[in-house]
Amino acid sequence: VKKGAIGSFSAVTPENDVTLRQIPVFKWTAADNADSYTLEIASTDAFELTDEYYIVERGIIGTEFHITAELKKNQQYYWRVTAKNGDSTALIDGDCLAFYYEATLYDKIDVSIGYADEWKVHEVGSKATVTLDRDNFFGTHQESLRVSFDSEDTQRGEKYVESNGWVVVTRSLEMEFYGVDAFYFNFYYAGNDATAYFRLIDEDNEYWYAPIKLAVNSKQTIIIRKDDFVLRTKGTPVMNEKFDFNYLKSMELVFERVDGDGVAYFGDLQAIKYDDYRSMFIDGIDFTQFDETFMTSEGVYFNFEETVDKDNNAMTFSFTTNDGVPNDKKGYGFVKVRLGKILASGDALSLKVDLSGISGKDFNFLIRLIEEDKDIWTFKIPVSEIPDDGNLLIPFSAFVLAEGGFNGDGIKQFYYLKEIQFGVNSCYKAGAITVEKVTLESLAKKVEGIYTTTVSENGVIEDFDSYEKGMDVYYKWETSTVNKDEAIEIVSVPSLGVGNKGASFGYKTDLPEAQYRTNFESVSGYTAIVLNAKDDTQGGSTRRATMTVYLFGDTDEIYSWTPKSKSAKSWKTYTIPISAFKLTDDGFGPSRITCDRITGIAVAFSYSYSGEPEYKSGNHVYLDSIAFSDATEASITDVEVLGKIKMSETNSKIAMIDDFDSENPYVIWEIKQNSIDSLSFATNSAMTASDETASGEGKSLKLDYKAPAKAPYYAEFLVDSSVSAQGMTLLIKGDARHPYAEIILDVDSTVYWYKKLEIEEGWNYYTIKFSDFLLKSDESKSFSASNVKNITGLGIYLTGDDPNYIPSSIYVDEVYFDNSNGLTTGSRAA
Repeated sequence: VKKGAIGSFSAVTPENDVTLRQIPVFKWTAADNADSYTLEIASTDAFELTDEYYIVERGIIGTEFHITAELKKNQQYYWRVTAKNGDSTALIDGDCLAFYYEATLYDKIDVSIGYADEWKVHEVGSKATVTLDRDNFFGTHQESLRVSFDSEDTQRGEKYVESNGWVVVTRSLEMEFYGVDAFYFNFYYAGNDATAYFRLIDEDNEYWYAPIKLAVNSKQTIIIRKDDFVLRTKGTPVMNEKFDFNYLKSMELVFERVDGDGVAYFGDLQAIKYDDYRSMFIDGIDFTQFDETFMTSEGVYFNFEETVDKDNNAMTFSFTTNDGVPNDKKGYGFVKVRLGKILASGDALSLKVDLSGISGKDFNFLIRLIEEDKDIWTFKIPVSEIPDDGNLLIPFSAFVLAEGGFNGDGIKQFYYLKEIQFGVNSCYKAGAITVEKVTLESLAKKVEGIYTTTVSENGVIEDFDSYEKGMDVYYKWETSTVNKDEAIEIVSVPSLGVGNKGASFGYKTDLPEAQYRTNFESVSGYTAIVLNAKDDTQGGSTRRATMTVYLFGDTDEIYSWTPKSKSAKSWKTYTIPISAFKLTDDGFGPSRITCDRITGIAVAFSYSYSGEPEYKSGNHVYLDSIAFSDATEASITDVEVLGKIKMSETNSKIAMIDDFDSENPYVIWEIKQNSIDSLSFATNSAMTASDETASGEGKSLKLDYKAPAKAPYYAEFLVDSSVSAQGMTLLIKGDARHPYAEIILDVDSTVYWYKKLEIEEGWNYYTIKFSDFLLKSDESKSFSASNVKNITGLGIYLTGDDPNYIPSSIYVDEVYFDNSNGLTTGSRAA
């Protein structure tokens, strides 16, 4: 064994501060009087065991060494060599040297699908069959993976409740991915409802996943960016919570909530640079790039002509009307713009629309999106709701499946769009519409306070009465996506009060619950949650939704309450003490929540068939008046409504609807222009309080008209169950032009009418027996007097046979339900 001083020695390779793309062979010159050498490589110049990388090799006899450990790329490394003999050590010249290990950056990396037996089906999941397809399924002359399963595989009964409908297939990768930032592959799925994910396991065994937005029965090109992947924490390792994309251990195809048979094809997998494929994506519409081959039109009633303003990136479509078109073809049409692009990002469509080229606001503006599987999704807004500046921000969640639009799977993907369409309906005039600045946007970035509300001083969380535009409800309520039929529509709910609005919440059966959530700042002093609900689940009175109410705590705890019985088919008030809410099974936190810790509320709906699943759309539950309360006991009661029409205290034979002597907040009169063809509307329609009365006292209502056009006047009200009547009576003063009126009764959304009430000159009483009101859709059926309590509105539509459009007026002094003995239809002098 050598002893004594050791001579100096120096590095040969790698040179100090060099940049390398391969792990080097470490070489140095020989040191005099050295027996052996120790090589150290570390990620810091401290050379400590706590370094991210620390490699040490002792007892090296020669003057070079090949390390076998993998070094992480794009990182600085430090190295040194220590020479040794029996009683001395000496460090290499410079003591510490450095090199940068740089990755080779690739624009594209092909990833092999591999052999079928390299793909493993997770044992804890449902069964599946994995094979290779060599028949050029995607037309790329490449093999593709085929994963198939049937209902026996995915629905194996209660013993397998954890794995029913859950299929996972895995293949090892152990590959580097430097320079790329996205994955590209072709995908196809056919079968029953399913949710699919592409999942990657990174270097420290964390699971990162991104949804594959399925267009069932369509061969799709899928591109998923690195930033689209989300860490899966449930049941998987959580390490540094950083997606170590540069080195991936394995990949998985995951199918969740599969209800039966299914088959998927997966092929042409590549890691790519997203920017190299930007041409396949769309983040807005550049009309200036389109020519006439990109635009077509639909609608036999309209002749369209499209022009593009290249300076302002705007499209104008002008249209003229055709004569002799059947009524069911009138009033609507679309201009189609072919896209064939993948949506780049965003959850809302922003655009500016100019409707000044069409007179009036008595029609609807429509946008339709056609997906890869040819499903058609539509957004409709009355022109009266469009702001003066024409700017619209439309959440994708506000698009609903169009009538006749179920051409694919009926599931909203909004991934690949074949086409966008702009058009009108209920429009019976020529004109022009300009659309510009069409872009995709993020609601969270564009809407301040997205998915939040303000609790009022009296505890009201939501009453649905304040929305100026129907789509605005989507700014306040966040919808889940797992149920696939999540949709909110603001609706008139006269049965809960005149002028009242509520909301219809949609859901699909035999899928996870459709959930709707809004958040707010916490309040104090309340003991209960109160809401009104009415079930409209399809399939008869026995099929009713399960409703669950959730409360969210200030540290994201979730508490729930579900009534013991399913929701009712009639309006009910649900009073739920806050103390009745329990921590969800998978939740963390205190077992109970107090009012001052509540920061949000959600309402969810579901229905499950026994036996084989039935995935049915068209189900709704109506909600109104969600509020905090100081109630102490749970209850489900009938809704109490104020202001109903009742029998008169001074005349037991009548129930006065309106005598116009004073303003009645429970009877609302309006001009109902949208209820008739706009070409027939009397443009001078107006209602005015007048001193002209039959008795010379009080007030009447002056109604203007202009025959042969129609002036539609309508009153909304509610009727108490105590009202008994055989018909209705109106006290009217007519003019010398002898107009006539259509008298309409709205009964639970069913319309009955008396076709022609001829109005004579001067003051007269006009009585119509209920049996003379005929069902408008089937005039063989008449209205029953026993149903008077269900009347929610009265229409007086004035018109006449005068062809000259001369303006005139009549006066209405009294309108009441009549229970007089021997009531007959007819008129008598006042």
